[in-house]
Amino acid sequence: MNTKDKGRRAFSRFVRRIRRKAIVDGAPSNSTVEMRSITRLHQLFTLRPFDRVEFDAHRLDVKATMRIPDARGEMIVVPISAIWILALIEVASTACLAWKLVIGQAYSALDVAQCFASSMRRWEPRALVVPDMQYAPGSMMPSNIAPFDPVSIGLLTAMDNAKAHKSKLPVDSWLRVHHGVINYGPPHVGDEPLHQW
Repeated sequence: MNTKDKGRRAFSRFVRRIRRKAIVDGAPSNSTVEMRSITRLHQLFTLRPFDRVEFDAHRLDVKATMRIPDARGEMIVVPISAIWILALIEVASTACLAWKLVIGQAYSALDVAQCFASSMRRWEPRALVVPDMQYAPGSMMPSNIAPFDPVSIGLLTAMDNAKAHKSKLPVDSWLRVHHGVINYGPPHVGDEPLHQW
């Protein structure tokens, strides 16, 4: 303590040496390395195909019109302001298991259920109506890979809290038919409980 800096330099060297030793030994302290928290599934174990699938819907704003038949069979012009694509993606391989296009301002619970249902059927090429359009050689969907059980789409399915995802039709289906557990995430600030069935 008789030096000009009152021993601060010697003390800081001592602390740096302790921190380096802790990092080299593999036992970092709270003061040296920020502790990481587990926030994603892949931090616990390596994902394999069909361990986790994710569902989401994306909106594309458009200004277009479409000619459709009305109840009497007459063609009418209808304005289109949005197109939605609903997709079910397998996380490990990033393969698209199912998709659905919805034309209109919003999509419904029935659209969500139809997208999930299409992921559980074997894919077959459709008859293409556009002249000179054809499927690329080897075209397929994951449901064509043998052996594949079309009923098991994934061990864990993640989606956001859109109202169409939480409505009665898909929730009843996931709980009753697929024996699922729905977890709406951590509780909000306050006394609101964690919703889980």
